[in-house]
Amino acid sequence: MQKSRLFYSLLIISIFITTLVASGVSLITYKKKIIAEEKAANLESQRKLQEEVVIAKNYLENIIENTKTNLMVLDRDLSVRMANTAQARTLGRPKEDVIGRSFFTLFPDNLRPMTASPSRRS
Repeated sequence: MQKSRLFYSLLIISIFITTLVASGVSLITYKKKIIAEEKAANLESQRKLQEEVVIAKNYLENIIENTKTNLMVLDRDLSVRMANTAQARTLGRPKEDVIGRSFFTLFPDNLRPMTASPSRRS
């Protein structure tokens, strides 16, 4: 009787330990699967956002390029970042020659950058 009680106790403990190990393995496996699915969903979301940005960028560039108004985009240093064909035509230069140049080099005789602050008269 004592031996069978010990046997059943060991059997129950081994079943309990096996269940714990199996649960732990399942938990780790599912956690990895969930992380992989979340990563895939985030990558897909990021890909869609990038596509939308490219579509919006192309749309705006198309509007800027096809307008008859002269348009030029400058950065903080007043270098030309973008110019449409109408602006390049007005300047008498290809767009590739205009982009990247300082704004003031495009109109050297007409405009001068201000080097000092204007003085006030009382």
